[in-house]
Amino acid sequence: MAEVRRFTKRLSKPGTAAELRQSASEAVRHSLPAEKAKIVEPLDYENVIEQRKAQIHGDSLRDLLQFPVDEVSIATVPHHRRTVCSALPPDAEAQAHGLLVKECIRTYNSDWLVVSYKYEAYGGDFRSLPSKVHQLEKLPVQLFEVDEDADEDAASLCSQKGGNVMEGWLYKAHMNNAMNVTIRVFKRRFCYLTQLPDGSYSLCFCKDEKGFKESKGSIFLDSCIDVVQCSKMRRHGFELRMQEKCSCHLAAESEQEMDEWMTALRKVIQSNFDGSMSERRNGDLSETGIDEDSLSQGKSENMMESLEKSMHPELMKYARESDYHNKLSRNEGRCKLFAMDAEAQKLDFSGIEPEVRPLEEKFGKRFLVKCHNLSFALQGLVSEQGDGTVTNLEPFFITLALFDTNNNCKISEDFQVDLNPPAVRQMLEAGAEEGAVNGRAGESPGRRARAVDEALLRYPREGLFSVTAPHPDIYLVARVEKVLQGGIAQCVEPYIKGSDTSKTVQKVLKAAKQICSRLGRYRMAFAWAARPVFKDSEGSLDTSGKFSPLYKQDSSKLSTEDLLKMLADFKKAEKISKLQVIPGNFEVSIEPVSPDIPNCVTSSYVPVKPFAEAGCDQVTFEVEEFVADSAKYMYPFTTFKNHMYVYPIQLKYDNQKTFAKARNIAVCVEVRDSDADKTSPLQCIYGKPGDPIFTTRTCATVLHHQQSPEFYNEIKVELPVHLHEKHHLLFTFYHVSCDINSKGTTKKREAV
Repeated sequence: MAEVRRFTKRLSKPGTAAELRQSASEAVRHSLPAEKAKIVEPLDYENVIEQRKAQIHGDSLRDLLQFPVDEVSIATVPHHRRTVCSALPPDAEAQAHGLLVKECIRTYNSDWLVVSYKYEAYGGDFRSLPSKVHQLEKLPVQLFEVDEDADEDAASLCSQKGGNVMEGWLYKAHMNNAMNVTIRVFKRRFCYLTQLPDGSYSLCFCKDEKGFKESKGSIFLDSCIDVVQCSKMRRHGFELRMQEKCSCHLAAESEQEMDEWMTALRKVIQSNFDGSMSERRNGDLSETGIDEDSLSQGKSENMMESLEKSMHPELMKYARESDYHNKLSRNEGRCKLFAMDAEAQKLDFSGIEPEVRPLEEKFGKRFLVKCHNLSFALQGLVSEQGDGTVTNLEPFFITLALFDTNNNCKISEDFQVDLNPPAVRQMLEAGAEEGAVNGRAGESPGRRARAVDEALLRYPREGLFSVTAPHPDIYLVARVEKVLQGGIAQCVEPYIKGSDTSKTVQKVLKAAKQICSRLGRYRMAFAWAARPVFKDSEGSLDTSGKFSPLYKQDSSKLSTEDLLKMLADFKKAEKISKLQVIPGNFEVSIEPVSPDIPNCVTSSYVPVKPFAEAGCDQVTFEVEEFVADSAKYMYPFTTFKNHMYVYPIQLKYDNQKTFAKARNIAVCVEVRDSDADKTSPLQCIYGKPGDPIFTTRTCATVLHHQQSPEFYNEIKVELPVHLHEKHHLLFTFYHVSCDINSKGTTKKREAV
């Protein structure tokens, strides 16, 4: 065992040669320093051209190195606007201080410069080089005279190779040239006229239609020479004559069927005859060793040689012209060898646009929303001085917006509507606060709205919405608000009971007049409704749909997140049935629109072409879409918009002890550019329906008896062109007293 171990131990020990090789490789490895690869700097093409200008100028191939002089051309394209006037304020450039802002403003007003490259088509792949010759996608099909059939019907028969040409019921008699055929020997059979795979035809006889595989007999029509009518044997009969003086008697059930069968059989016989003649002709030519091409070629060569040897000038001229026309004819239909490259045929040149167009403002699926009427079951006569029309007992205000339950977000700005009749609007005039909309002259961006009469913009009724990615889970939501009065349940109770007595009407009307005279500027949530917009993902509008019933607004579910949760369960009947319904109706129509809708203004109140203010009684408002933050929906801004949207969400005020009675909390928002004394807020907040176009402040809805209220309002602000570090938002919180039975000395609101 010791010897075996000693032997195996020696096997694992490397030999002398291996040791020498290993020591030599280590010595070489340590002696040679590691060389780093040299970094080759790219050639400065323009520098080389400049340094060797004189050498290149004298070179005959200088055009291959230098840029063509006429390569670049610049053209001016007028800036096309879809609006009547510019969306920029008149003094925008004067107000701008930063260089970036000035250049952006200049972009919206200046014309477009189009840079064209004359030889751009030669800068790509060699297979995409422009060619004057039309490149065929594939070789054309060569059709020769020998392949054409003079008879189209016979060609159609031959094209049905391997299938049934005709089928139907016939009466068949026995084939016999000696025995007379009588009516008694005819038997009714279902016949198939079939072309076999080798091109020949056969007539098969079966007992019925389903017995094609169990044939009772067949006749191969290669030996058939003629088809003649033979009515002596049987009515509507005909005879198939064979080469061996045999015949087959057949009869049809009607004269029309007899004619059809005889026509089909004659076509088959003619096609067989033509085929046999062509085979015989080809056989004769092959025996002699001369084909038709050589004969025709020899004739043409002999003719051309004879014409060339002739001394007649007219014949010489005719020979030269014939030779030239033959050369042109041979080049027709020829394809270039490199044009047939399979890779070149896969190239797609459809994306190359020879003409560059300026950027245009893009929209999604656009539709028009028309608000007609909002009516509740509890109605009465508001003013005795009116026309006696029964209306709602108090003012109601509607806010429309689009919500996407798939992406769980809001996809449009608010569109506020006031459908109250004039008699009801008069109830709010006494509650308007003086000085609420006083701004500093000369600093209001609202002066752009003077392009349209302000009276046309105060009470909008038609909104133009746009959706880039339509699908069935997009809802149009309407939130209904009223003047602040108290708790939601307390205010909704008279409308739900349905007791339309004069006592209830007078009670609600009296309370509404008192509240509107004191708190007309403050609003509270009342109800909401929703309806789907699209039928499918293709953008088909649901024009026949209607709004859902008006549901009572839950005071604990005012936020946008709570509304999206309810919309997600909107199609579930068991969920919606638990909501409390307020008897009423909200009439709204959704219609598709044309691209050139008249009398329309943008979301910045700039009129859009065509706009005819004379004779216009209603203006359509474009509602801004909140496009998803995705690359496929992004596009450059072609119209000046400088909006900011403010969303108060929630106030946590329940832990304070300074103002213990603060419960009906209202939040007012202002935009200021300074905190100095005697400075007024900027008049840049978009007003509500009935208010001036731009106001200095606005208030969110008030939640009754809540020290930590939630808000859902959207406040739209037109930002100044120049923003500096002193611009800020000022939020002011007030406690609003809703006690209508208090004395006149009680304050309407107190700052908290």
